[in-house]
Amino acid sequence: MRNPYQNPRASKALSYPRFFVQSLAMPRTVWIFLLLSVGSQAFLNAKISPWQKVNRATAGKVVTSKAASKWACNGKASDGYLACTEDWIVQKIDNFNSNDTRTWKMRYQIMDKYFKNQSSPVIFLMIGGEDKISPYWVQDPQIQYLQWAKNFSAMVYQTEHRFFGESHPLPDMTTANLKYLNTTQALEDLAFFIKSMNAKNKWVNPRWVTFGGSYPGSMAAWFRSKYSNLTVGSVASSAPLNLKLDFNEYTLVMQNTIRNVSQPCYDAVDRGFDLMSKMILTTNGRASINKIFDNKPAFADSSVTKLQIYNFFANVFAPFQDIIQYTYDGLGALRENDLTVFNMCKTVEQPSKTYQKGTPEDYADRIAQVVEMYNQGQYKKHVQMDNDYAHTISSYQNVSFDGSNAAGRGWMWLCCNEIGFLQTTELGKNIFHDLVPMNYYMQQCTDMFGPTVGPTFVRDHNYETQKYYGGVDYFDATNLFLPTVAWIRGTLWDITRAMLRST
Repeated sequence: MRNPYQNPRASKALSYPRFFVQSLAMPRTVWIFLLLSVGSQAFLNAKISPWQKVNRATAGKVVTSKAASKWACNGKASDGYLACTEDWIVQKIDNFNSNDTRTWKMRYQIMDKYFKNQSSPVIFLMIGGEDKISPYWVQDPQIQYLQWAKNFSAMVYQTEHRFFGESHPLPDMTTANLKYLNTTQALEDLAFFIKSMNAKNKWVNPRWVTFGGSYPGSMAAWFRSKYSNLTVGSVASSAPLNLKLDFNEYTLVMQNTIRNVSQPCYDAVDRGFDLMSKMILTTNGRASINKIFDNKPAFADSSVTKLQIYNFFANVFAPFQDIIQYTYDGLGALRENDLTVFNMCKTVEQPSKTYQKGTPEDYADRIAQVVEMYNQGQYKKHVQMDNDYAHTISSYQNVSFDGSNAAGRGWMWLCCNEIGFLQTTELGKNIFHDLVPMNYYMQQCTDMFGPTVGPTFVRDHNYETQKYYGGVDYFDATNLFLPTVAWIRGTLWDITRAMLRST
């Protein structure tokens, strides 16, 4: 009998989109070689759909913490890592208004160890996303695309996305200023960067390839679609391109993942969320939840609202999202050994040590132990449950670039203003139940960015963005490769397939 907790990577091969497998049965290095050989000729046409990550800020913290101790773009190589440097390029605040002459400086990083300035040189561009750029992506020689850079004697750049990291077009992130934070402006920044580097270095027939993963993967794919004259191709890893507003398929894939790992785990999660949805409706039930989850502040009968309840369940749901999505993501031992879906299931299958087996409190405590497991893995300590919606939202309302959640505010603006991907549990019967609804996210958009950013605004802007890029039906690009890794049956690639089926 199969061990449900066995590391699946020993028997799981990389999984590629069907159109790619049917078109090209070859190693990716060979694909890059052919891409660079054929230039801008039509090599691969793609119509695809995405998966979506849950918590970019959390993922970024892993890389950032590494970078703080090992990596820096100071022109020096150390401990086997590549030397890189940083520079700045002047960009326009509004790329599409010739009367607006305001400018800002965009940060970028350079790694030229492998570069040979030959005829028709090869240049790799790693696109930064919704956080500050990390030197990790241009310094670690074990990263696949940097191995390709060595193979093809490529120059490597990494650019920082406007309004993230140290790339600040305007003094703060007020809603009025955030109108300049959108994907079309960011793509034009990339176009200007490429043109400027070509002119600065006097390159003749340069062969640019863009790279990105998740949201930057979307940017890489969109750039290939909209600016095909500037590149010979793009590698867009796990790139969301079907900009679905209510991304409830994400929850469907989560529950399928749990079922594939362990039926007892599936049953325990289902029972836990079902019983908690009933406990939250009574005074005694809320008192038990307060104690089990160590809520701060505790639910009080005089001030319980639907929004508070939605916020509580969203905070309980989040660790399940993060653990399932990032199991074996390659970023370190934490996701290899500790915060894995298999350990999560071991935890939730164990009866409570405090409450009688089979009681509502028992199952609620099992869910709470998953939250505790997550906090111990991430923060190495017990963390009280933030049960205050106003406190949660306040960090997103801070318009300063120095705020602790500046990247989170920028990311939520992209979601509310354009790309959607609001991960609800509203898909009918499911093991997480309908406890994180679309109304919760609509309220967040309004509370973060003001009364004009309501449901109609979010819906219409998402529709226009989907229409502009084509979505799953009309997206079109040549020389585009979309690698997606299926480490666990029912996770990354299945999310892509779920999105395909939903359209």
